[in-house]
Amino acid sequence: MASGMRLALRMLVLLLAAIVFTAAAAVAWVALDYWRMPVSERGFAYALGLQLGLSMEHLHTLNEGRPLKVVFRRREHDEWNKITWQRAQLARPGNCLDIANRKNGRADLPAMCAEHDKLTANDNRLFYSVDADRSISLGIKDTAPPGRVEAKGAVFGVEGEVSVGETFESATRFKIEVTAPGLNIADLNTPPTTMFEPEREGDEQAGGCDLPHEVAASWPLPLRLARTAARVCRFRANDGKVLALVQFTSGPLQARRWTDAVMCRGLVRDLTRNGTRPDFAACLGASWNEIEALALHVELFDMSDPAHPRHLR
Repeated sequence: MASGMRLALRMLVLLLAAIVFTAAAAVAWVALDYWRMPVSERGFAYALGLQLGLSMEHLHTLNEGRPLKVVFRRREHDEWNKITWQRAQLARPGNCLDIANRKNGRADLPAMCAEHDKLTANDNRLFYSVDADRSISLGIKDTAPPGRVEAKGAVFGVEGEVSVGETFESATRFKIEVTAPGLNIADLNTPPTTMFEPEREGDEQAGGCDLPHEVAASWPLPLRLARTAARVCRFRANDGKVLALVQFTSGPLQARRWTDAVMCRGLVRDLTRNGTRPDFAACLGASWNEIEALALHVELFDMSDPAHPRHLR
């Protein structure tokens, strides 16, 4: 009996050791991939507004005191039934672009350029009331009007500008706008059941936006376990260059920039392999459909060599 217990304990220790070793090897593999990643000499800046949203049905659910789970679905999308408002902004200032005339390159950039994915929340809030006839009165204010209550929104979209270059004056500038309908794994294989379809997004001449689907980066191998809902949207800049934007649902890998960058590079290589080669690529990760999930993750790559995208840092 005692020998059997010792054997079982030994097997458990070996199993735990194997799990720890495998996890450590996976982390080391991803870290090595980041360390070996080519780095671009270009600068970048952006100003991106994070939008929250709800539908009229969501407000009735809240008013009735029922639990609210938001999923912006393609098959239910009706532009007239959505209320959206900007809740926060992610910004990297324009002088982060001015790297060409600096003596020591990136080392002379202002300290604010080292900040990454830092959102600044604003005071925009949605306040509403429901009348006896079930009609809804609402408004977006910074304080509650009399008789109205606040409704927490779910992450619905991102709108703004991304700039890449070596000086502020000559930078390539992309206007981007993406939204959440369809970007959830549970909804990917469900066909539309109403007459409503999402508005077309992206630049149609550059290829527009692909339909969302479930993906995982094929390399490095540990990332094959990190499956997510994603799509590619293409945007054309003021100078004709094309940006391929991978919009995806954030997960644990977005907790650190280096793991986020490795995952993004894998997704970029996999999802831009076919079709017209973009000049630049970006990843935009957020917790789409989550209530008050004020987080936004951005990574940028120079695609001059599609097999070896260069990370903008």
